[in-house]
Amino acid sequence: MSAEHFDVVIVGGGMVGASLACALGSTTLRVAVIESTALLGAGRTPSYQPSFDARSTALSLSSVCFLDSLGLWQSVRRHAQAIQRIHVSDRGHFGSTRMDARDEGLEALGFVVENQWLGSVLHGALANYPSLRVLAPASVARIRATPDGARLGVREDGRELEFDASLAVIADGARSGLAAQPGSAMHQQPYGQHALIAIIGH
Repeated sequence: MSAEHFDVVIVGGGMVGASLACALGSTTLRVAVIESTALLGAGRTPSYQPSFDARSTALSLSSVCFLDSLGLWQSVRRHAQAIQRIHVSDRGHFGSTRMDARDEGLEALGFVVENQWLGSVLHGALANYPSLRVLAPASVARIRATPDGARLGVREDGRELEFDASLAVIADGARSGLAAQPGSAMHQQPYGQHALIAIIGH
């Protein structure tokens, strides 16, 4: 089976993978995105998209500038809430920090946006780049390093495909089973912390 060549193959169409694809979409590079579930806002929206679930994300100003450079911030902004003040402290310990956007001469210190809305904007933008090939749903069965990059075995609609990539970006989550296949080492450092995440209606 002959392999189709791409400059960059991105495995995973979540926040990181889709953002990178949009950033590369306007270049002359041949880019492919492989996502395991159907894209949001593509007329076949899945009831659950694990990359963009019911949680929310706090976007720093640098992330806002990045989305703005892609021409996507105004769409994201329609459903984003500005962060005006931040209070950082550790109960029972000395010291705290308070920040206010007005003191810094800023509209906001950052913005909070629901993941599903952010995902629908990013996934919707992928269709705007003709040189970008998106396979979703599809999966990568195997990946191995080659002298010129990587070779990936891809499954889509019962078909077996082979892609050669000058650069393969594995962006399919922290628990990726692919990350160790090319022989890459991984180091994890537990923080010893827990977080409670909830959506509260009032």
